[in-house]
Amino acid sequence: NPGLPGLSPNSPESRARAAIVKAQAFRDSVTARERLYLEAVAARHNAGLRDPDAAYIAIMRRLVESFPADPEAKSILALALENGYDRATKSPKPGTDESLTLLRQVLAKDPNHAGANHFLIHALEGGKDLRSALPAANRYAGIANNIPHVLHMPGHVYAQIGMFDDAVNAFMAADAKEREYMSADPRYSKLSYVHNEILLLHVLGLAGRYRDAMSRIAGLMPAKESLTERDTAEFLYRVGWFALMKTLVRFEKWDEILDGKTLPFYNQPSESLWYYWARGLAYAATSKATEARSSLAMMEQLMRSLERGGNPLPQQFQIAHAELAAYIDTATGNMTKGLEELNRAAVSESLLPYTDPTVYPRPVLELLGRTALKARNFRTAESAYRRALENEPGSGRALWGLAKAFEGLGRKQDAEKVMAEFRRVWRGDELQ
Repeated sequence: NPGLPGLSPNSPESRARAAIVKAQAFRDSVTARERLYLEAVAARHNAGLRDPDAAYIAIMRRLVESFPADPEAKSILALALENGYDRATKSPKPGTDESLTLLRQVLAKDPNHAGANHFLIHALEGGKDLRSALPAANRYAGIANNIPHVLHMPGHVYAQIGMFDDAVNAFMAADAKEREYMSADPRYSKLSYVHNEILLLHVLGLAGRYRDAMSRIAGLMPAKESLTERDTAEFLYRVGWFALMKTLVRFEKWDEILDGKTLPFYNQPSESLWYYWARGLAYAATSKATEARSSLAMMEQLMRSLERGGNPLPQQFQIAHAELAAYIDTATGNMTKGLEELNRAAVSESLLPYTDPTVYPRPVLELLGRTALKARNFRTAESAYRRALENEPGSGRALWGLAKAFEGLGRKQDAEKVMAEFRRVWRGDELQ
C-alpha cells in the first residue's frame, strides 16, 4: 500500500512522497488537468487518510469526467479499478467491468496505446472471456519490443487459451531480452526474469515438452544459495526445484521421484512438504501403500510444526494432504471414498486465489480423471477432464483423458475429435 510509511528515506514510498511535496509547490502554476493528477497521486500516498486508494480513485474519476479525451487518465483510472473475478463463478468483481469499459474506449481511438493494451490483458485474466484479449496480445509485443515484460505479457493470454506454441515463443523472446538486460547491468532485478521462467516452464509442461522443461530446469538448479538468498521466493535454485517437482509429478515420473537423486530433498518448510507429497503420490501410484502412508505422515508432522511456529498453514498444503490421502484410499481398494475425496480436494483447489500459473503444482482434477479412468468410471472421468479443460483450455493431458473417457462410454466420434485436438497441441511422447 503506497500510503504506508516507507521503511527508509530511500524506499520507493518515501521518495514518492518527497516528490509529491516538491510537485505540490507548483500546483498554482499548472493547468487544471495537471492539478488533478497531482491531487490524485498525493491522496494515494497520504498515510493519514483512512482509504488512500479510494481517495485516489475518486479524484481520478473527476479527472476523467472533466477531461474525457485524455487517454492516460482513463487508462490510469482503469488500472486502479481492476478488481479481478470471483474464483467460484468467474463473475467480475465490482470495478472490473468499469475498468474494461474505460480501456476499450481508449483502444477504440488508439489501438496501439501501450498502457491500455497491457491493462486490458490483466483486466481479463481470471474471467470467462480471456480470448477477447487476443487482439491486444497480438499487438502488444510490437508496440515496445525492447521491453522484456512487453514481450512476456502476450504469453499470459496464449497460455490460457491453449495457444502453447505462441506462448512459448513469447516467453522465449522475453527470456532473451531479460538476459540481455541482466548481462548489461548486474543490478538489474531478476524478478521479471524469474516470473517469465516460471510461466515458460508451466507452458512447456502443458504442451508435453518434458525434455525441454527438464533442460531449462537444469540451467536453474546448479546455482548455490547464499545465506541472504536462501529464503527468497525468487532465488533461482528454489524456482528450479519447484519447477522440477511440478514437472516430475505432472509427467508422472514416479521412478525418478523415488530414485533419491533426481528430486533432491530441499530443507525448507514449503519445499519439504511438496517433497513428501510428490513421493507419496509416487509410492501410491506404484502400489507401495505403506511408504505412501509414511510420506503422508511426514506431511502431517511438517504441517503441525508450521502451525506450532505461529505460521498460518497455506491452503494449498491442506489440499495436497487431502489429495494424497484420497489417492492412497483409491490405491488400497477404497475407490468410492477416494474419488469423492479427490473431488472435494479439486473443489477446494478451484477456490485458491487466482495466480498465473496457479500455486498448485498439478490440478487435482487430472488425478481424479486419471483414477476414474483406471476404475472404468468413465462418467466421473469425463466430468473431471471437462472441468480441467475449463481451467486450462487446450491442456494435453485433459484432452487425452477426455478422449479416453469418451472411448469408454462408446462415443467414438467424440473421442476421435478430442484426440485430434490432443495431437494438435501435444509435443511430447504419447501418453499411456
